[in-house]
Amino acid sequence: MSWSIPEHPVFAEPECVPDGSHGMGGKYAICGQHVEALSGSRSLAGRATAADGLGESAMVLGNEGRTVFKGFVDGNNDSDLDRDGVPDGAELWANLAFGIQRGFAADAPWVSMETFSGTLSPGRAGTSG
Repeated sequence: MSWSIPEHPVFAEPECVPDGSHGMGGKYAICGQHVEALSGSRSLAGRATAADGLGESAMVLGNEGRTVFKGFVDGNNDSDLDRDGVPDGAELWANLAFGIQRGFAADAPWVSMETFSGTLSPGRAGTSG
């Protein structure tokens, strides 16, 4: 891959997948597919074409975060650039499974958090609601 969004949960939760670890070439004649992300989906990784500099997606998140198209083969992704003893490709698969099951927080702009604080008198219990 020539580019990815390293802060996106696909590459950051629960494992850190190092930038540049996607698709180390040379093992197979066909290294993957590159597509254009449709409206309503999000490109998460891809490559820039040499001819025109436009990005081509190789990983797309769609279907409201429930579907991932990963257009590169795992055999080319056995590096361990973060040297944690786990191949980067395995970390990516763990993140994909985690995100599909739990949801990709970065793709939920409707979620917001507010912090509430206060002080209770001794012996009093608080509730939330």
